[in-house]
Amino acid sequence: MKRIAVLGGGISGYGSAILAKKKGFDVFLSDMGKIADRYKAKLDEWQVPYEEGGHTEERILAAHEVIKSPGIPETAPMVRKIRAAGIPVISEMEFAGRYLGRSKCICITGSNGKTTTTSLVYKIMRDAGMNAALGGNIGESFAYSVATGDYDWYVLELSSFQLDGMFRFRAHIGVLMNITPDHLDRYGHCFQNYVDSKMRITQNQNSRDYFVYSGDDEVRSLLPGGEDLVPVSALAAQEMPVHTEVIEHRLPDGSIALREIPAPAWIKPLSAGQTPMCEALRRVRDIAAGWTSRTANAESFPPVVFNITDGEATDCDNEELRTVCDQIKALGTVDGNVLLINIHIAAGDTERPVFFPEAHEARYTNRYASLLYDCSSEMPAVFNEAIREAKGPGAIPPFRGMSYNASAAQLVAMLNIGSISVKTE
Repeated sequence: MKRIAVLGGGISGYGSAILAKKKGFDVFLSDMGKIADRYKAKLDEWQVPYEEGGHTEERILAAHEVIKSPGIPETAPMVRKIRAAGIPVISEMEFAGRYLGRSKCICITGSNGKTTTTSLVYKIMRDAGMNAALGGNIGESFAYSVATGDYDWYVLELSSFQLDGMFRFRAHIGVLMNITPDHLDRYGHCFQNYVDSKMRITQNQNSRDYFVYSGDDEVRSLLPGGEDLVPVSALAAQEMPVHTEVIEHRLPDGSIALREIPAPAWIKPLSAGQTPMCEALRRVRDIAAGWTSRTANAESFPPVVFNITDGEATDCDNEELRTVCDQIKALGTVDGNVLLINIHIAAGDTERPVFFPEAHEARYTNRYASLLYDCSSEMPAVFNEAIREAKGPGAIPPFRGMSYNASAAQLVAMLNIGSISVKTE
């Protein structure tokens, strides 16, 4: 009897184990962490042996094939040992796809928008009376649905992690929403590797299948020359690009006139009224990670990241924002960690501004100000004198590198302080 080992006891893992059990395999599930009680109940119901809190290597390495949950990276020690032993490693999607029969799959991937699109496609099909199941990153486990149901269509949200473990699986209809830099820590900080992973959705498609994508999308840097990193010296050597803003100006007699205001224009914003803060910070994280990992930069001053915004993030929740900010702050050189300075600017003065807050200002009454405090770096002691000069002599460190409702003068002060040369012994 062919032996199957399943790594990971989440929704992907338990579904794969149950399908393997139904198909007559000698199956064993192993999870380094704790398995949720509801998944244990299903495994017990199907009499699938499992373990949690560690791996029994001998049992896993005796398998003919391993089904790996998408959240487990290739760098995990157990995965390395499986690879070294020459045991094939596949995903839930690859395994379940072997037992589709005449059923077909609509597979949707992309950096952003795939959950919404997958949910809408599924609802449209169900409302139309079609026999469809929802799975992949959302809904029920794809493998569990194959094991327990009899569906004509499967609507699947696929991450790049799931696509990486798919080899012969075929998407009858493949949909690519977009590709923007994301998860690059898992792809060697190389955008092309991530692109290649996403494009695996087209593998094995034939002339009877469909691939839907936007030919108008283009991923590019907005910095001059399309570069990811542009030295300040290079910017200073260029003629400053300027654009003209037309604003309304009230004259002394009460009438309104138009005034043209020139302003620097290094980049042209393309957010279309949204605030894709997490996407921008993930991009910065990956650039900073690549820079700090280079041997030539090991003894350099760590980078300083200024996140200047006029609103809250519209592409993630608070915990996602905290996570990506923590990832940025964890990077560094021998001289210290990357400094992340978050600057919220606002034209109004309805709320008291917060400027390099002290510890007692951490729980500011504004919820978003408190979030920015959590997401910002504690300023090193070498900056304390400059911060006290800007805040006032009574200011007491430590200070956080953030502001809320910053005025133009405070914005300039934060940029100056965050980029000053500090003499150290």
